[in-house]
Amino acid sequence: LARSLNIPSIKIMQDYGLEKSIEAAKSLGITSLDKDPSEYGLSIAIGSAEVPLQQMTNAYAAFADGGNVRKNTSIQEIKDKLNSSIYKHASTAKRGISEQGAYLVSNILADQSARSFMFGSSLNISGKTVAVKTGTTDDNRDAWAIGYTPDIAIGVWVGNNDNSTMVSGGADMAGPIWRSTMTVAIGDATPSFSRPLNIVERYVCYGGGLANTWGSNTYTELFLSTALPTESCSAAVPQPDPDPEPVTPPTEDEEELDSDDDTDDPSEPSSPPSTTPTSPTNPTNTSAPTPRSLR
Repeated sequence: LARSLNIPSIKIMQDYGLEKSIEAAKSLGITSLDKDPSEYGLSIAIGSAEVPLQQMTNAYAAFADGGNVRKNTSIQEIKDKLNSSIYKHASTAKRGISEQGAYLVSNILADQSARSFMFGSSLNISGKTVAVKTGTTDDNRDAWAIGYTPDIAIGVWVGNNDNSTMVSGGADMAGPIWRSTMTVAIGDATPSFSRPLNIVERYVCYGGGLANTWGSNTYTELFLSTALPTESCSAAVPQPDPDPEPVTPPTEDEEELDSDDDTDDPSEPSSPPSTTPTSPTNPTNTSAPTPRSLR
């Protein structure tokens, strides 16, 4: 999900079921999916059905609000000429997804290291925790970027009025607009997503499986406490380096023996140096080697 890979999304929808997936979208406030599920097929997992930007942004706002879906409105308050309020929007909420499910989605979309594989740092806001997802339709005709903090959700669409193709997709076209807008909206705040109850952290192996301890082949992941992986794996625990063998210091007798071996006996005369003359050698006229040409 963080890397925006299509095939895993399709496989998850295939396992979960097309009808249940559409009902889940409707529970988050998506009302445009009014056709028979068979007309969409599994490609709906990667955007084959049209959804207005306002509805999709409001669905992401539900993840930001702990799974609560609120009615979207463009009018907060109306005042008369005397500055008296004659209408004020009353926000009501309904449960669209569990608090734990909303947090897991937010945790995935806010994982900068996971999405950097695909997007680099183009969607990061320095020092801030933000959840964000991009989208691109065929031939780069539509570019999306929707992201949020616990306080605000922002959606950006980029496209041409005549539906002609663009030079790039969501991260390159809509991403910079979303990032600039969100940076200003956050300001000096330091948003963070609060972990709800029944969310646990466990070691898992690269390639799958739940490990019972840390290892060089493991990393940490968050799970719903009632939905832990059923497969297990073995953590590769690095073995400590062997301790060096202790060095035994020499005894006093050994030190005296070494000292005796190294001391010359002054009572023994030293051998005079050899005075045998040596015959001079005839100098040989050696010519320098002929240099080779470089080609």
